[in-house]
Parts: sequence; structure tokens; C-alpha cells
Amino acid sequence: MNTIELEIISNQYVCKFHFERRINVIKGDSGTGKTSLLELVRDTSPDIIKNISLDVMVADDLGWKALMTASKNAIIIFDDSNVIDSAEFAKCCYEYVVKNNLYLLIFNRESLKIEQNNEESGYMPHISYSIDSIYRLCNDGINHWLEPFYNLNTFNQSSKLDICITEDSSGGFEFFNKLLNMLSVEHSDGGKSAIVDKIERMSIKDKNILVVFDRAAFGCEIEKFVNKLRDYNITVLDSYECFEELLLRSNLFLNNQDVKRMFNNLSAYANKYCLSWEVFFEKFLACITKEKPYKYLHGKRLRECYFEECGSFSFCTFELSQKCDLDIKGSKLDWLLKDTKYSYLLTFHDNGKNITRKMSAF
Repeated sequence: MNTIELEIISNQYVCKFHFERRINVIKGDSGTGKTSLLELVRDTSPDIIKNISLDVMVADDLGWKALMTASKNAIIIFDDSNVIDSAEFAKCCYEYVVKNNLYLLIFNRESLKIEQNNEESGYMPHISYSIDSIYRLCNDGINHWLEPFYNLNTFNQSSKLDICITEDSSGGFEFFNKLLNMLSVEHSDGGKSAIVDKIERMSIKDKNILVVFDRAAFGCEIEKFVNKLRDYNITVLDSYECFEELLLRSNLFLNNQDVKRMFNNLSAYANKYCLSWEVFFEKFLACITKEKPYKYLHGKRLRECYFEECGSFSFCTFELSQKCDLDIKGSKLDWLLKDTKYSYLLTFHDNGKNITRKMSAF
């Protein structure tokens, strides 16, 4: 997987940063070495060794927009800037970051909270970025490096769970509702921004809760999520990018060469086309299934191919023009996830006939 490198070495300061995504947020208090880093970035002394994948520059509150629109193949650093929470900044990110091949390092004490706008503005209400691209700057005095800022309790086969809350209310919810049929499964009634409110309304502090959200786009919500739900027994899916990524890693695409090439060089593929990896996975899955009976459209109901036994539903017979390359008997969900990255989810799937689902009482 391609990574972007930012390495600067002087007599008193060494930093080695490696990151994969276009939007990167570095949180933390003063005294971590950020000021020295910015000074070294600007310093042109030959005594300073710089190993940097792209040109690097520091934006200011007056010239940031001109810098983003004119720069190409560059790393741009924002230091506690007043502009990063504005809709104008969000608009520039969506217009220029991918087109100009830019990578942003945003030093900020809090997660980005882009101001809300009415529909006529044409701006995105927030920047879509991953919780896995939020870091803290660490040091031992001389050496400086990045570590993940959030370490959430992640699902494993010994996890005790009672209820699942999904961000998705369409195909993703439908899939998890069938997959985790030993749990009560609910959706947030409003996407990722509604998850916290949904959980607080349900009065389930005594329950073990699995929350399924798209890590690839949850960066703008994670601070609220962690702060508001710190007293709840919350578990999340480890390295789960989004629902479309789960499907692409399933056995349905095990022998698909396009999928193999994509995952072997994910950051290069995703960053070439989209600011958000979530959007990339949505488009990629829609593209490779458009001529298939298991055609996928984001935000729409999931076709039965993904969870019903082949030949057991009407769709298999009336769309004869679409040749199906599947003939899976037995539990389709077991077959989809067995021996994959997400096979552990089968822990809470009962494929027998006598399923006892924990019914919701909320």
C-alpha cells in the first residue's frame, strides 16, 4: 500500500511521518514539537535532511485558498487555522484536493466541525475523513512520530453483545439485521450524525452494544461519539472501512482480479479518484456489479443475492438476461464471510432453522 512520507532530520529534531489518506488531523496540546516541525519545514538550510514524497508548504489564514487552488502534488500543513471549520474550506477540499493531488496535515486541538449550510450554498456540510487518519504527535525529546488518537474497544469472538446499532438504514442495516440474527439490530434513524442521539434515547447503558459505523467517514463525529458515550459498553468493528468494503472482501469477489489489484494497492486506487475512501468503495462496488444480478446501488435495498440461497427467490428466474455466475447452496451469509477479514461476525449468526433472536424492547 502506497504511503506518503514526511521525514525531517536535524541535530536536535527527528520526525518520521507516514500516512495513507488525503485528509489527516493531528490533535494534541502544546509542547509536542509541532512548532519546531513547522520551523524546519520552512528552513532551507542544507544541514537539514528532508525525505518528503511531495512538496510541503504551510498555509496561513490569508493565503490558504490561493495555495490550495494553485498547488499541485503537495503536502499542505494547516496549523490551528481559523478556516478549517468553514464551509469554504470544505468546498475547496472537495474541488481541489484530488484534482491537484494534495495531502493535508491539519494540526487542530479538536476534530473538524464544518459549519452547517443550507442546500442552496452548494457546500458539503462536513469533510468526510477517517477516524484512522486522526493522530496524536508523540516524542521522546528528539524523535517525533504519529500514533492513532482513538483506540476504541473492538469486536472479537469473545465479545458479549446484546444489541447492534447501524449507521446505515438501507442495505447495510438489512444485511446486519440478517447476519447478526442472534442480536437485536436497530439503525440510527439518521445516518452517522444520529448515532449518539439514538443510543441516548434508548436507555441501554446496561447493555453490551455493537455500533457499526463507516470508519472511513466518521472522523467528523468521533469526538462527540467518544465523549458522550464514555459510560456505555460500546464495541466497534476493527478496521471496518464501510459496508461496501465488507462486501468487496467477501467470497463473492474472491476471484475477481480487479478487486485483488485494488486491495493490493488500496491507497493509490482510492486517493486517485475520491477524497473519501467510503465514496471510493461505493463507486467501485457499483461499477463491478452493474451487469450482475447482485448489482449494488448505495442507499438502495440490498438484492437477495447477498443473503438468500441461490435459486430460492424470484429474482433468480425473471432476470434471465443477466447471467449469474453463482450457484451457492445453503447459508449464503456463511459462504460470503467464511475465512474472510470479517468471518468473526458469524459468531452472532445462527444459520439453523430454530433461531432465537433477542427481540428489541426499546
